[in-house]
Amino acid sequence: MPDDLTLSGKQVKIGDKIPLHCERCKKSTEHAVLYIDQRDETQSDESGQWLLEHTLTRGFTECVVCSWPKVRIHVFTLPTEQESYRSIPREPERPVPAWAKRLPTDVQQLLLEVYGAFTDKRYWLVVMGCRTLVDMFALERI
Repeated sequence: MPDDLTLSGKQVKIGDKIPLHCERCKKSTEHAVLYIDQRDETQSDESGQWLLEHTLTRGFTECVVCSWPKVRIHVFTLPTEQESYRSIPREPERPVPAWAKRLPTDVQQLLLEVYGAFTDKRYWLVVMGCRTLVDMFALERI
């Protein structure tokens, strides 16, 4: 098992701390690298005309603040030299705004669900959650 690899675009080793988004803290925090694994895979068609080589690097990290776990996956593909990153749980595309903390608790919870659905690309749930938020405020005012 290697102990010094590229993860999140940086050369890291077990025990290093890297900045990542924490789902529990809802912000970027330091994460301790606990485990790193790398494997190579080859993919080709049946006739052998094209060949892709993937280097898959997985790192298991833990938030230093709240001990929330995260898996970070880096895939590098040859000959195209394409790179992709993935996190489990997925990093949010749009962070929850700071003013959301001033909202009532039930509205806050629903807003967090809407932002989570947006991150997971569940757009029907986003629309239904937004409609519910509008309904909640309309009923409160009427």
